Amino acid sequence: MMLFPRIFKKGKPLYKIDRYIDGKYKGNDPIGDLMHDFHCKKADDMKNKILAERARYLKENEKGVNHMCRIMEDFAKEERKERDIEVATKILEKGEMSEERVKELFNLTDKQIKAIKKKVAVLA
Repeated sequence: MMLFPRIFKKGKPLYKIDRYIDGKYKGNDPIGDLMHDFHCKKADDMKNKILAERARYLKENEKGVNHMCRIMEDFAKEERKERDIEVATKILEKGEMSEERVKELFNLTDKQIKAIKKKVAVLA
């Protein structure tokens, strides 16, 4: 089974791929094995040794756990910032607060405020 077909070697910056794998799939083939491994709580229960080794590192090794924690913390920060921008956009749309006050309260940059104003102008 080829995961990266020759389509990616056309020199284009973007390739649209429409694929979906049902996570509940339990077939007796490589995709079924992969779905099995994705649902395993313990690396020892996985069929793919490379995936099991990486899962073991990220779940059981102190350095791996710390690495995973940093990734999750970064993800949470990013999500909070996106939510702040959504809320700031709604506040500015409704004209409930000045740009300066929104910028201050949500700790936004001039660039972010400019992008919000552009979005609000399009929606108006």
